[in-house]
Amino acid sequence: QDWDAIFLFDYNSGAPWDAQRITGFFAIDQHPTKMANLPAAAAMFRRGDVAPAGRRATVQLTPEQEVELIGRHGRAWNLLDATALGLPPHLPLVMGTGIELTDRPPRNTANRYPDAPRPPVFTSDTGELTWDVSRQGQGVVTVTAPRTRAVIGFGDNRRFELGDVTITPGQTHQNWCTIALTVVEGSFAGPGRALLVLTGEAGNTDMRWADAQRSTVGRDWGRSPSVVEVIPARIELPLPPARVMAWALDERGQRKRPIPVEPAGGGRTAIQTGGNVETIWYEIQWQ
Repeated sequence: QDWDAIFLFDYNSGAPWDAQRITGFFAIDQHPTKMANLPAAAAMFRRGDVAPAGRRATVQLTPEQEVELIGRHGRAWNLLDATALGLPPHLPLVMGTGIELTDRPPRNTANRYPDAPRPPVFTSDTGELTWDVSRQGQGVVTVTAPRTRAVIGFGDNRRFELGDVTITPGQTHQNWCTIALTVVEGSFAGPGRALLVLTGEAGNTDMRWADAQRSTVGRDWGRSPSVVEVIPARIELPLPPARVMAWALDERGQRKRPIPVEPAGGGRTAIQTGGNVETIWYEIQWQ
């Protein structure tokens, strides 16, 4: 959407700064999996790893029409969006969308998409983002950008070919995980170094859910330390094993121990995460 900024809500909800556990529904400062995913998210946005949409659909309103429509459709968390003006709700997944205020007679491009298709797989016009809802209740978002490849969602035991990188999540507690591979130096084609982050279920010791549906913990957040799921996955890179090295990282992001790499056929390398390696992130380097 070519936004100017993204703000996370919120960093700290008034809890002690060194609580060493998850402190609230929204706070991120002590949340291990939220914090671990920030480097990849920041790279995708700040470096432009994921390009803005190439096409844009807008609807135009006069200020008077805007006030009228907010009064008619507005509510607490959504004053007005373009679906109330004719844009298909899934259109922002494939192109840029927006509302434009004008003093001139409105000219809407929404009419170009009155019968926009609703397939189970939506791909952005750049080809870098895909939303796959072909399996009922088990959606997956994938990122295939020059320096970032990612799988987010219900992807257990499914093979995702993201350009020349392949990611295959293993079995997880909730059939759901996030896996992001972000190049921090160089590129996938030449010498480079990347951060691999894999996250899933997270919580505190003795954290208590209110019901079997795990709808809320209320105020029963438990105590330190937080505990996180170790995600098993197979990552295949377009490089021979002799050129690749990998390390599990500790809680501070420092190299903890080397992990083996293995041939995957066709001059490719496979890296297996999980097992007895208790970490949610890795460093991968290649020559």
